[in-house]
Amino acid sequence: MRSRPEASHPLVGPGPDKVAQRRRGQFFTQFSMFEDFPNLHPLVVHLPIVLILLSAGLQALLVIRDWPQVRWVALATMSGGFAGAIAASTYFHAMPMGLPPKAAAVFNTHEQYASYTLWLAGITLLLGVGALFFKTQHRAYELLVLVVALAAAGAVTVTGHHGARLVYIEGVGPQGHLVMKGEHDEKHEGQQQAMPGMNMKAGDSMQVAPSKAPKPAARQPRVPGTTYYMSSSAHWSGGGMQQPGMKGMSMPATQPMPGRKGMDMGSGSKAKSAPNQGVRPKAKPVSARMKGMDMKGMTGKGTGAKSPSQPPMKSMPGMTRKQAPARPAAKSKAMPGMGGTPATEMEAMPGMDMNGSEKRSAADNQAGQGRSMGAMPGMSMPATPAPAFLYDNNPAWEKAHPTPTTYRGKRVVYDLYVHDTLANFTGKKRWAIAVNGHIPAPTLTFTDSDTAVIRVHNRMKMETIVHWHGLLVPNAQDGVPYLTTTPIKPGTTHTFTFPLRQSGTYWYHSHTALQEQAGLYGSIVVKRPDEAPLTEKVLLLSDWTDENPHQVLRYLKKSAEWYSIRKGALQSYGEAIAAGYFKDKVQQEWKRMTPMDVADVYYDRFLINGQEKSYFQGVKPGERVKLRLINGGSSTYFTVQFAGGPMQVVAADGINIVPVTVDKIEMATAETYDVIVTVPANGAYELRATSWDIVGHGSVFLGNGPEMPAPTLPKLDYFAMLRAMNGMMSSMNMSGGGMNMGTMQNMKGMSTGGPPTAPPMPGMDMNSKPAGAPLKGMDMNSKPAAAPKPKSAPMPGMDMANDQGTMPGMFMSMNMPGMGGSGTQLSYDMLKAIHPTTLDSTNKVREVKLTLTGNMLRYVWSFDNKTLSEADVIPIRRGENVRFVLTNTTMMRHPMHLHGHFFRFVTAQGRYSPMLHTFDIKPMETVTIEFLADEDKAWFFHCHNLYHMMSGMARIVSYEDGPKNEFAKTGYRGLTREDNVLYPWADVAVHSQGAFGQFNLSNNKNALEIDARASRRGDVEVENHLLRYLDKRQYLAAFVGFDYRNDKLLLQEGVRNLNGKYDRRVFDAGFYYLLPMLVRSEFRVDDNGRFRLQLERRDLALSNNFFADLVVNTDLEYTIGFRYQFSRYFSASTNYDSDYKWGAGLTFHY
Repeated sequence: MRSRPEASHPLVGPGPDKVAQRRRGQFFTQFSMFEDFPNLHPLVVHLPIVLILLSAGLQALLVIRDWPQVRWVALATMSGGFAGAIAASTYFHAMPMGLPPKAAAVFNTHEQYASYTLWLAGITLLLGVGALFFKTQHRAYELLVLVVALAAAGAVTVTGHHGARLVYIEGVGPQGHLVMKGEHDEKHEGQQQAMPGMNMKAGDSMQVAPSKAPKPAARQPRVPGTTYYMSSSAHWSGGGMQQPGMKGMSMPATQPMPGRKGMDMGSGSKAKSAPNQGVRPKAKPVSARMKGMDMKGMTGKGTGAKSPSQPPMKSMPGMTRKQAPARPAAKSKAMPGMGGTPATEMEAMPGMDMNGSEKRSAADNQAGQGRSMGAMPGMSMPATPAPAFLYDNNPAWEKAHPTPTTYRGKRVVYDLYVHDTLANFTGKKRWAIAVNGHIPAPTLTFTDSDTAVIRVHNRMKMETIVHWHGLLVPNAQDGVPYLTTTPIKPGTTHTFTFPLRQSGTYWYHSHTALQEQAGLYGSIVVKRPDEAPLTEKVLLLSDWTDENPHQVLRYLKKSAEWYSIRKGALQSYGEAIAAGYFKDKVQQEWKRMTPMDVADVYYDRFLINGQEKSYFQGVKPGERVKLRLINGGSSTYFTVQFAGGPMQVVAADGINIVPVTVDKIEMATAETYDVIVTVPANGAYELRATSWDIVGHGSVFLGNGPEMPAPTLPKLDYFAMLRAMNGMMSSMNMSGGGMNMGTMQNMKGMSTGGPPTAPPMPGMDMNSKPAGAPLKGMDMNSKPAAAPKPKSAPMPGMDMANDQGTMPGMFMSMNMPGMGGSGTQLSYDMLKAIHPTTLDSTNKVREVKLTLTGNMLRYVWSFDNKTLSEADVIPIRRGENVRFVLTNTTMMRHPMHLHGHFFRFVTAQGRYSPMLHTFDIKPMETVTIEFLADEDKAWFFHCHNLYHMMSGMARIVSYEDGPKNEFAKTGYRGLTREDNVLYPWADVAVHSQGAFGQFNLSNNKNALEIDARASRRGDVEVENHLLRYLDKRQYLAAFVGFDYRNDKLLLQEGVRNLNGKYDRRVFDAGFYYLLPMLVRSEFRVDDNGRFRLQLERRDLALSNNFFADLVVNTDLEYTIGFRYQFSRYFSASTNYDSDYKWGAGLTFHY
């Protein structure tokens, strides 16, 4: 068996910073005086602090009097301060590792204000240089420089304050480790107390660096029949570091830690649980027999004294003990790796629940994964295998057809500690959110009929909440803030309690703002008591960006180009001409459409279970393995392929289906699939999840031996896709990012997924007696009602007479030129329910039509051109059959999710259409979903692309005839206001002839725009416009504003034409309208009756990095500019202005 190097965990703490080690080895060790300061940040940082403060004082003198000497000294001082700040934050930057929670929070604040200081110092320096360069000596300008300098001084003061807190209060030394112990630790809850038997050196590694530690929980009474878990592959003990079995710590078994009774602290072994939290009921003696397991003749190597009631343990099939330390068997309360803790020292034992281990077996006994067994918690040895997967676990079917079982559900308790941390997935440490010290969060495992008790402890400084995606839970437990559940405030704990009434693969994630993108997500597995024994593994797919998620959304709102540049997806005119698609490009922009892309965000990494590449070696050649696939990405679709052969899909969204074999699975965001693969011989075969824009992928290798890669998908041909999309839109009236659905009925060969305008389809008739078993609320004795008259003729391309309800042409194929690759790809039409899913025909039918709309230029997403903050709730009534007909008129795909319900997704399978909770809807596609309204209160329906949801694509589905919760009284205002946040951005060009700036502050409907410029000779122009978008497409906007111009040269010559072209102080009003080719027109009139028409086209892409800006107006002013963008924040630029002439320099983008 080939050994694999253990991948380091990306969270801060797996080991010393390698870059810092190299730097110390090359420089610091040359000087013995710095031996106690392996990092010189505390020494270097004080110089720029002094210089920045001094420069602010010198700038104050320049406001009082113009002293040229002082100006130069102030400029030199600020230059030194800025350079020192850069050095202190880069080369001499200290990155503490393994901080306790409280110290990590202080460090994050320190880093934040240090960043503010760097930017403000740079702006002050830039303004100072500009004053010298442009010979600006106005007191107003000096005041502006002073304000920015004072802001830099204030920021550096706050930065230093938090740095002092780190050293003198939190005990963080210059090495980035805790150096103070003892009394201080006892006084501050974030610190760790010294534990007997722990030898922790400065270089030892810890697991995480959270922001605030949980207080030790009070001991809670144990409830009979309850299983308690810390919900982590290695228990989180509430102290900011992973205490039990930390790598690099020596914890002899002869010196157990206080409060850790029963922990196996032998060399490198994992502890069972933390005090008062993950403690199970006391296990029975090891000698107790387990059903289905032969204990005769078993011995343990190196186990020390023998138990008098147990014969020696010999070879146990599938179990290997690696370097286990000798210890008396009587002291071992539980075997490492069994019942909720990872078995790092043990190989997978058939029937053993490893709960998160790489060696975990999927076999679970009839007592619920073996969790409540007496002798060895976590072990189950079914005597005979269960049948295949062809049982229907649809909750509605199971309720209507209960099967006898001896299993009685138990209470399963988990504790989830949510905290800030620093994560390193790319070589750069970034802020993130971890749960119990891990990203992703721990897997929660239950058995159908259990009662889940999940305590979520918020150790952050902001509120949070957790949603249980796909689980049917009571409304108050659903976890949507200000809609169903009260958010969890900082430092508080919320207990979720709900019964499990389903089985399958699900997941959980934060529903607060953008926290999911930062790492707050994990998997859920709910098993059946009689589930077939099979080796299995949960694979949670996700995406990661080093950027703060709020900055990502702000950047999308700006409609900037850097993400497309990095992906090579800009689709410039130069590229279009070279590829022969010039006419297609012109046609696209003539329709006011932005460049086509399949993904909005450029992600730095794509992960599977928190790693870009990992190995699953606990499988044998020829073994069938069940993989539970979860797309936990924030906005990424994944294409999943297996190098070892085809995959058999056996479940979708947690519900079993008739097995279907495919080569590729395209997983929309938030979907789950269970697949069966057979491990080939002689190799480790890759299961690859490739992002939908083919930027990157995550990999898991199954088996042992040489690596066998999965097929590589071809790069996207964006221009081929553009031509195909233009062809599809040619018969539609595309406007406002949407289309006129009145033209769709005659589209030959295109199905809209069973729209209400089509006649009933066999097997899908809501007014016919179902042929199969009922869902919840089905009346099997009802008589069929008369079929309604069809509202229109069938669409061409639909075969309405097919016995199975098959509809050729259904669901417009998105396998355009430039997309895909070879092999059979899973589609919704291939998903077939095990039993019919038709609804009770006697129920009243409510039909809701929704159009998915959006404005890519302003990044506003909506239903029917109304964002969540503008829209009314969707009313339904209990007992109705609700049919949603959704049409996607945008250029993007949208993964839609309905909380609290499973719905039948109407497909070519007709009566056997699958039951889902999440579905993908493609551009220009119409789909239909149907569900029985059997809940109460209000539920969330939204796009599961996190950035689309936060930009308005969501609705509230409310039961109008039932009780309301407290949030309904305020109109769910706390939730609905999320999409209407103000976002700022700016572009500032500093050229040789002047400075030019555009500033913007906007939300969904309103914007404040400032266009300013200043020349070297002192000319100043500022136009301020406050505007509101008026139409649904947001092409038309009305504005009012103020125009200020001051031509200094004309004033010096004694020429003054008040409110003329060069000397103006006027109010104006007018409107903007977006013309074809993305040209923005401005019509305005000022308070003197002067009219002006202006046309401008900005960000005209000439090549992948090269852009042009064009402006002309009836005042005979014009500007033409070019820029080459070489980073997210900077471009090399040049322009010619009719008033300011030619110049060149740099443009800063924010």
